[in-house]
Amino acid sequence: METLQQKTKSDWLKLPEWNKTQRNQVLKWISVVLTFVVFNLTIGCRSYFEVKTSIMPSSTAIEGVKHASKTIILHFDDKKYVLNDVQLKNNNLTGMLSDYKMPPTKHPVNPAGANRYRAIGSKNQRFLTNEVHLFVANFGDPGIMQVTIPMESIVRMEIYNKDTGTTVASWIVGSIAMIIPLLFLAGIIAYVFQWG
Repeated sequence: METLQQKTKSDWLKLPEWNKTQRNQVLKWISVVLTFVVFNLTIGCRSYFEVKTSIMPSSTAIEGVKHASKTIILHFDDKKYVLNDVQLKNNNLTGMLSDYKMPPTKHPVNPAGANRYRAIGSKNQRFLTNEVHLFVANFGDPGIMQVTIPMESIVRMEIYNKDTGTTVASWIVGSIAMIIPLLFLAGIIAYVFQWG
């Protein structure tokens, strides 16, 4: 007499036979899933940048930013300007203003955490990792292109840098999320061709 365990085991050994149409149907679905997996890897994994914030930054910190050749963005009220030809003299920051023309980030920048940006494609945002943002309480007429800003008017400085750790972790998790379905699909392909 066959036990329940033996009966279940023998049922698993009875594999269905696959005809050419069934095999092609399964392969078509496998190609759809593979396309989705590759798309998820290329689009789903993101690059990240972090924000280092200084409250009331010193002139030494500003000088360091200037020598790092980063783009200095000036925030006053709700407007952004690019500050060019930056000079530090007598505890004043001087430069020429121009309009900030880069596209806005998809989400507001979070100074306390990792922020995503697009690193590939025509709409990439790599420019973000080269920006320094100065928030000022007041300065001369923003309609005038040449400005002088007293250091005590700079209330905050945010330096945007690439967050390598979070970016690498994102790609590792994305790769693992891709490998698991691929292993599953490899098993299905082997099954289809072995028993077909």
